[in-house]
Amino acid sequence: MKTDFSINVQVNLGVTPEIVALVNAILCHRPTLAPTAEEALDGNGRVDNKPEDTTPAQPQQPTNKRGRKKKEEAAADKPEPTKEQQEAAANEADANGEQVAEQEDAKEEEAAPKDEGQAEAQAEQKPLTAEDVRAAMHATRQRIEGEDYKENTNGDLYKKYHKPLTAQFKNIAALLGAEKPSALPPDKIADFIEQCNGLQIMKDGTIGSNCPF
Repeated sequence: MKTDFSINVQVNLGVTPEIVALVNAILCHRPTLAPTAEEALDGNGRVDNKPEDTTPAQPQQPTNKRGRKKKEEAAADKPEPTKEQQEAAANEADANGEQVAEQEDAKEEEAAPKDEGQAEAQAEQKPLTAEDVRAAMHATRQRIEGEDYKENTNGDLYKKYHKPLTAQFKNIAALLGAEKPSALPPDKIADFIEQCNGLQIMKDGTIGSNCPF
C-alpha cells in the first residue's frame, strides 16, 4: 500500500525584539537573555506616560529696532544750528561768565572792608610798647631831618633840627608823666605818638606843634 503525504508548512517570521537580541548575541558571542513579555511590550508598543507640559509659551520680546530707527531718523532730521545761533549761544555763555565774575568780585569787595576793620581793631587792641615809641620818633626825624639822617650827620637839617627834636620828645614825655619817652606807661604811648606826628617846622624855623599839650 502506498501512502502519499503532502505537507505544506508556511512560516511567517517577523522581526521581533527576541530575534534582534538573538542575532546580536550570536554576533557578539555572548549569551542572551530573552526579554520578558513586559520588555517586549515596552519595545513594540511603549506608551509614554510622561505628562504633557502645560506651561504657556512665553511671548518673544519685540526688538526695539523701530524705536532706535525713529531716534536715528529724528537725529538726522534735526537741523544743525546756524552761524547766528552759534554766535548767540557763545555770547550768552560769555555773558553768564562775566556775571559770575562780577558776583565774585562783589563778594570779595564786601569781604575786604570787614578784613580791614578786623585788622584795625586788632591793631587797636594790641598793647603799645617802647618799640612803638622809638618807631614814632624815628618816623618824625625822617620827616623833618631827612630819610638818611642817621648816615648824613653832617647835613644842614640834621645839625639844625636833631637836638630840637630830642628836646621836643622829652617835653612831650614829661607832660605825659614820664622822665623820658622810653619810660612812658602803655596807656600814654598812643598820646605820645599822636603828638610826635603833629611836630613840624614852624614859620620861624623852629620845631613846634599846633596840637595843644
